[in-house]
Amino acid sequence: MKLHGKIVPTVFFAIFVTLFFSQSTRAQQALLDSLTNELNILTIRDSARVDLLNRLSSMVYRNDPEQARIYARESAEISRERDYIKGEALANGHLGNSYYAQSEYDSTVFFHTRSYELFSSINDQRGMAIAQAAMGTINAVNNRFTEAIDHFLKALRSFEELEHYSAVAVMYNNVGNLYLEQKEYNEALINYQKSLDAFEQTPNKRQLITTLVNVGQTLHLLDRSDEALTYIQRGFENEKENNNSLSLISLYKLRASIYSSKGKYQLAKEDLTKTLALIKKLGAAKGLEEVNYRLGDIAYKQGQYAQAKSYLLQSLEYFERLEANMSFDRVDLLELLGMTDQKLGNYASGFSYAMRAKNLSDSLHRQETTTTIAELQTKYETEKREQTITLLETENRLAESEKEQLSIKAEIATSRIILTIVIGAFLLFLMAFIYNRKLYHRKVALELANKDAELARQKEREKTIRLESVQGELKNFGGFISEKDAFLSEIIETLSAIKQEASQFSVKKELSILSNKIQRTRNMTDEEEKLLQRIEQVNQGFFQTLETQFPHLTKADKRLSSLIKMDLSNKEIAVVLNINYKSVSQAKFRLKKKMKLMEDDDLGHFLNSIGIEYAVNS
Repeated sequence: MKLHGKIVPTVFFAIFVTLFFSQSTRAQQALLDSLTNELNILTIRDSARVDLLNRLSSMVYRNDPEQARIYARESAEISRERDYIKGEALANGHLGNSYYAQSEYDSTVFFHTRSYELFSSINDQRGMAIAQAAMGTINAVNNRFTEAIDHFLKALRSFEELEHYSAVAVMYNNVGNLYLEQKEYNEALINYQKSLDAFEQTPNKRQLITTLVNVGQTLHLLDRSDEALTYIQRGFENEKENNNSLSLISLYKLRASIYSSKGKYQLAKEDLTKTLALIKKLGAAKGLEEVNYRLGDIAYKQGQYAQAKSYLLQSLEYFERLEANMSFDRVDLLELLGMTDQKLGNYASGFSYAMRAKNLSDSLHRQETTTTIAELQTKYETEKREQTITLLETENRLAESEKEQLSIKAEIATSRIILTIVIGAFLLFLMAFIYNRKLYHRKVALELANKDAELARQKEREKTIRLESVQGELKNFGGFISEKDAFLSEIIETLSAIKQEASQFSVKKELSILSNKIQRTRNMTDEEEKLLQRIEQVNQGFFQTLETQFPHLTKADKRLSSLIKMDLSNKEIAVVLNINYKSVSQAKFRLKKKMKLMEDDDLGHFLNSIGIEYAVNS
């Protein structure tokens, strides 16, 4: 993208990062240190360690992908051991993110697809939506715009059902970006407006600034600059409370671009100067090259050529220091340096910059650049001839100089041929290496997936056997309870008969029999307790999770939760707990209230997914 033109935004990656991690670098590092210390203390391989590993992986995957994979792989391994599907799904998503950070897209697709499948197996709508959004991003960076839009829209619909309006807004913004990349500006505006509408339904306005900037950029591209300035001003008003330096940088740069296109160079210069100060305040190097270029461009247009060259040289210096592609066209910078030196009378230097620009531009061959190069070359050759004449007059060795020059040119030509061959061979080797590496990673990933699938099937079989065993015990216990109720009815009838007896001896005898029967009833109660203890053992991990998330629950609440989780009906629960059928419904209502669930929430579905933190909170 050219700075002489207008800026086009890029698509966001990983909405959970965009939406939920807006802390300062210092705050993030402090939190990272704290979580790392907690991991060293938390050595038990349970769901709590899984959640912590997933959180750490999500925080470090950009700066340290290898460490992120170490966290995620351990998380996936423990999750499989504990049959913690949500934890395994999150771990696969973080593995995909770590490969994305290194542009290894085949592995990225594999692990995000695996994450989506795991979330689907437990019908986790939020997890499925996040995986869809990640797949949309992967397609977007590979310029598969149609597929990317399809994934983003699927994620968007899921987030709408969940009433997660911040995520809805981000999805609309991403779709708008894709249309903008394809220069479908009106479609882009429609989606950006929907993004703004979604942000209005959420108290979190931090990401609102991104969409406002995108709207401003699109209107600028449509030559509706006055409207663009209105949205930019709205962005500045939104940032009065947040005072986010990165957001302010985006606003100042966009407004400077609009002012420059309208010929208001002094206003543009003021905004760029503020941008420069903010970038330096952040201690960042990236971005300084672009702002200095723009300041140099404005100074050139104002005829301040010495100042322009100063800015442009700083831009070139920052670029070389970064050792990476600039955020704007390198040809523009070198061309402008060439033209600036021409204005300053530095024809040799100007010619050198222009030649570098020409070599970089390759197929562009802009007419203005060609004309500038021709003028500079003529002046440079004139200056060179004058210097040659001076040398001839002083050294009187014209013939030897010509031979030396021819020899040097021949050596240079030979060197270039050799260098071209070496570079070509190196590139072929590098391509082969990269291809083989991708094949290796794909093979390893496939083997891991097959092993994971087999382990998951084995765990599922073991779980089914355990559940069937307990359910069988519960059915037998139901008959036992019925027998007990019949027995108690017999006692009641006996007591009634005693009241009608007139003989004192007879009363004593009946009371003795009644005492023995009551003792037998106590033995039956012990059997109840043993069965309930058996239920607790089978659901040990589940009870630990309940204790962590809801420490205020009673022992009776936990037992009721485990029976609901085992998919027993109200009638079966009443028999096991020896309570009235209606009492079960009342107990369920009180349990939902303690867990702060809505009246229409499905308690059974919630208990089956208890203890799992959603991806956006990890």
